[in-house]
Amino acid sequence: MWRWINFNLKYFKKPRWDSGVSPPELIRFIHENKPGRALDLGCGTGTNLITLAKAGWEVTGIDYVRLAVYKARRRLRRENLDGRIFCRDVTRLDFLDGNYDLILDIGCFHGLKEEHKYRYATQIIKLLSAKGNFLLYGFLWTKRGQFGIKEKNIQRFMTHLKLVTRINGVDNGGQKSTWFHFRKG
Repeated sequence: MWRWINFNLKYFKKPRWDSGVSPPELIRFIHENKPGRALDLGCGTGTNLITLAKAGWEVTGIDYVRLAVYKARRRLRRENLDGRIFCRDVTRLDFLDGNYDLILDIGCFHGLKEEHKYRYATQIIKLLSAKGNFLLYGFLWTKRGQFGIKEKNIQRFMTHLKLVTRINGVDNGGQKSTWFHFRKG
């Protein structure tokens, strides 16, 4: 509960993770792939939804912070772009229809409780189209950390998805992070 309150309060200002700029990994993907249906999990204020919609993608966003969803909807309207944005739990996506060509997660999965990561992975696999792509960025789990992506989480995705690329790095705060590109089919 305290995490939900904390995230909601952060959006009254500008959260440090809300840069307003889409990452180069997403821009590269957009240039290398034709538009289709995209789902942004943990979409925040809609920066990547806007980038995708401007490139011709049909976009859907999910975030559990009501203020972030409000801001994302407002930004899309201001840009005169179409998109669906829901204030929902990313581990409960049964209300969505499948066949997304791209599912994007920048900094959402790594914050889930371990018991919710399995359900999340199952839904990703179900929602991806036959040759769909899953782009995932997150912090790696460390023994000191409360959250992060563990190798067993990656293996869960790899039982149904092909790992196309993995780029390890470090964020501005010195925390180990990774970009994953998975593909179905």
